[in-house]
Amino acid sequence: MKTKDSTIMFAVSAVIALAAFIILVASVYSKMFYEKRINNLMNGSSNQLTEAYILLLDPSPFAGYTNIDGSSILTSTLSVLNTHYALNSQIDEKYIEDVKTLLGYRMMGTTLGLRSSVYFFLISAALSIAGLISRKKENSLKQNDR
Repeated sequence: MKTKDSTIMFAVSAVIALAAFIILVASVYSKMFYEKRINNLMNGSSNQLTEAYILLLDPSPFAGYTNIDGSSILTSTLSVLNTHYALNSQIDEKYIEDVKTLLGYRMMGTTLGLRSSVYFFLISAALSIAGLISRKKENSLKQNDR
């Protein structure tokens, strides 16, 4: 039995749509819950700022700190905060701009995830349309052969 092109297109479209959905869920969760909580913590005491820093050590899935250029501001910011936290076990208010920098990178990663999911949904839709066109042509050829 020969596999139809439209079947392959629909299968690939479904896989891409599933990937887009997973990325979308992760990004929306990060934006609505994680980043909101960190923002609220940054407006509080030194202990809350420390908690925000600890939460930011786990970056967005799409903004891993290891993927950043070694000469960037983020690398030096992480180095300063990590050293300060290791020595003092807390982050002081004077480092709030550095914590905001980390939050900014996390927010950019979340935005990248949201935009990527839209892109993948568009690819999935295009493949589905191509599959429908292909199926229509297959059916018309089948009717002409009769």
